[in-house]
Amino acid sequence: MTDHIANVGFDHQSAPRLATLVQDAEALFKAERFAEAMAVFETAAQLHPPHSTVLIRLAGLSTRMGQLDKAQAYLSVLRERFPDFQWTPMVEGDLAMARLDYARAIALYREAQTRMPDKAAIKTRLDEAVAEHAREFSWNAPVEIEIWPASGPSTFLEAAPQDRVLVVSWDLGHNVAGRGITMAETICDTRPTAMAGPLFPTYGDALWSPLAEADRRVPIAGWRAPHFRHFLEGALKLVKTWPAATVWVSKPRFPGLLIGLLYREILGARIICDLDDDELAFVKGSAPRDFNSFLAEFNPQDWDRPHGRTWTELGMGILPFVDAVTSCNPVLASRNTATLVRHGRSQIAAQNAMARRDATRSELGYTPSDRVVLFLGTPRRHKGLVELAHAVVALNRPDVELCIVGSVADPDMERELSAIPGLKLRRIGAQPFSRVLDLTGC
Repeated sequence: MTDHIANVGFDHQSAPRLATLVQDAEALFKAERFAEAMAVFETAAQLHPPHSTVLIRLAGLSTRMGQLDKAQAYLSVLRERFPDFQWTPMVEGDLAMARLDYARAIALYREAQTRMPDKAAIKTRLDEAVAEHAREFSWNAPVEIEIWPASGPSTFLEAAPQDRVLVVSWDLGHNVAGRGITMAETICDTRPTAMAGPLFPTYGDALWSPLAEADRRVPIAGWRAPHFRHFLEGALKLVKTWPAATVWVSKPRFPGLLIGLLYREILGARIICDLDDDELAFVKGSAPRDFNSFLAEFNPQDWDRPHGRTWTELGMGILPFVDAVTSCNPVLASRNTATLVRHGRSQIAAQNAMARRDATRSELGYTPSDRVVLFLGTPRRHKGLVELAHAVVALNRPDVELCIVGSVADPDMERELSAIPGLKLRRIGAQPFSRVLDLTGC
């Protein structure tokens, strides 16, 4: 823990025997022979008056070897006999970390920074202590289900559980929620429908902004899941809070499927899983996994990423055990023996959007003679945007403009698009999900 301390403040001429002992102990320390180094430093402490170098090494080694009370005794002597010794707060911070007292470790590392502001090792330790303190706080945080109500009338909360359909998204914090809300709003005119899912810290702790800012036709329930235990606790609370007879899971990711399985196990609900993309490709997965294969591959670090590669391979392995499968495109439907359910929109909402078409085009700065090639979504290179831009240029028509609606996801691609000669490009930032029909109709 204190491998970069080497004879700090040591006077070799005044105590040659002590110098020899410290030199021998340091050699053992650097060879990671810590027990032997500890024995030599203890000999030095017994044969000579207290010395800061010997004491700080003994404190650090005692901490490393789990002898925490002994480490504290050495540090107490350091504080009393050498109050200005610059290394003491850092090793005290190491001891506090070993005792899982992250708040004290943070205070001590900050004291160490004031004494040695240029030591990068102290900042590294401080950052670790801050992260562990936040992790400890989040681990103990209670799980609360947050509700984002529908903007207008909704029958879900008043309906009997046997009539309800719950659409589950494996995360509510980014664009995967887009397919989920589309599914929910496709059926909410005929069935009491709601949407739900966790919020993993990988994607933030807030509802996906195009959904948060939209006029929502269904209520949404979600919970923050910084650790797997929060995810599972929230899923169980959801089953209790919003019982439903049918669970339509958006995408075969493990979090969504586990929620569906809990509904089936506890309430006897039907599980339908919807496919709208190749999920294994997103996580660089190879093939579906059964549970035994999953356990053989599992890494403890995967607990905090239940949407990662091995979990998604397991999710694909669970897919044959759901009650039905739907898909939004013929290729996936054929590959997975699924029922085709296209991306749908309310007919009335579509008609209203077409009635507003001229006003929408004017708002965006288009004249009646302008022709718009529109991309609406998360603009990423693999979706063919660069090729689309070159195709627009190849048309050689001054009345045609490429319009990309969505937040910047790939700055390098954005710069490449801007540099294409002759391309008329209009960029519009992220929009509320409820504006999709207005924008696609322009």
